[in-house]
Amino acid sequence: MNGRKKMGLLLIVIGVFLILSQLQIIDINSLIRQYWPSLIIIYGIYKFIEYRSINATGLSFLVVGIILQVWHLDLLPGQFREYIWPTILIVIGISLIFSQNYSHSKKNKFREDNFIDYIAILSSLETINASTKFKGGSVTAILGGAEVDLTNCKIEGNYAEITATAIMGGIDLKVPKDWKVVVTGIPFLGGWDNKTFFSPEQEKTLYIRCFAVLGGVEIIN
Repeated sequence: MNGRKKMGLLLIVIGVFLILSQLQIIDINSLIRQYWPSLIIIYGIYKFIEYRSINATGLSFLVVGIILQVWHLDLLPGQFREYIWPTILIVIGISLIFSQNYSHSKKNKFREDNFIDYIAILSSLETINASTKFKGGSVTAILGGAEVDLTNCKIEGNYAEITATAIMGGIDLKVPKDWKVVVTGIPFLGGWDNKTFFSPEQEKTLYIRCFAVLGGVEIIN
């Protein structure tokens, strides 16, 4: 499902909830107050579906969402409440350790990941991916930098999707010349630069969703 279809589906869901609220069938304000952590759980499950496997990113969102939801509904025993934020920090830390965070070492530089999940926090990573069945994934740089070379990849099907998140950091993506690149997203005191070559004959499309806060994403051939 491409970005436009996902946005369309999201708008339909929001519209349905607003109509039900106007008809006084549901109290949308009460639902948001009580069940907003469930959105984190849904996002974690979505990551499982998107990658078609259990991954560190989806698992961390799922566990954190469940902890916050149980806490928010006041279902946790009193003695456990004071440990909730340290537990969340531990979950996030474990997620970072087991995510695909590759260094500059030659041993880990070359990959063949069909789904990518690269994270650089207070560090840098440089990797070359040569997957022959590339399906997309995510690249995150927080107070760090990520250089991802996809020029040797081949997209499975007609398109792939990447989520690029740069928070006070930078992401450089290098893609093949025969890929069409479509970039959308939200810049906040940041931005992206699509320097790729465009030709009407290009059949493979890479959709990149950018979220840039005091950071930047650059895409080149």
